[in-house]
Amino acid sequence: MIRTVVTEKDIKTLSQLDITSLQKGLLEVDYNTFKKVGLVKASNHDISFEQLEEIEKQMPTQPDNYLSRLLKYIPTEIIALYLTCRPLLSSGNNQYNIIHWLIFAFGVVVTPLYLWKKQKVNKKSQLLISTFAFCVWVFAIGGPFAQLDWYNLNPIYATLIVPIYTFLIPLFEAEN
Repeated sequence: MIRTVVTEKDIKTLSQLDITSLQKGLLEVDYNTFKKVGLVKASNHDISFEQLEEIEKQMPTQPDNYLSRLLKYIPTEIIALYLTCRPLLSSGNNQYNIIHWLIFAFGVVVTPLYLWKKQKVNKKSQLLISTFAFCVWVFAIGGPFAQLDWYNLNPIYATLIVPIYTFLIPLFEAEN
């Protein structure tokens, strides 16, 4: 599955490409078009015949629906990493509080890097939405925010933020 959100605009652009002509060398390969939707994993602009065949197999034929966008926007791998580290920080020790904030900051930095480098997501708006989704999930779980007095006085915010954000983010299509 391509991790990049595929929009109607992406489908129109891809449908204009003729893979057979590309394979025969009759058309110039638009590397950036393939890269934008995560179809190309090579770092150079040379696309081999084998890569063109693989691209043709993976080429989406319709834009992502609401559920597909939801699944692609939530950085489940980074949230799982955070949840794995969280039990190690259950002590009330001040040293652990600082480490908790550092792990949160690490997740904020790693989310777009992981999606960009490993999942080949090239749309900046999707990287931003996913990074913010990580922040929302950590906020709802408590994370380092649970150390703050205002957070504990108003638990309703943490309760409401995940369902509201999760409902709203798939309404947006990452364009660039």
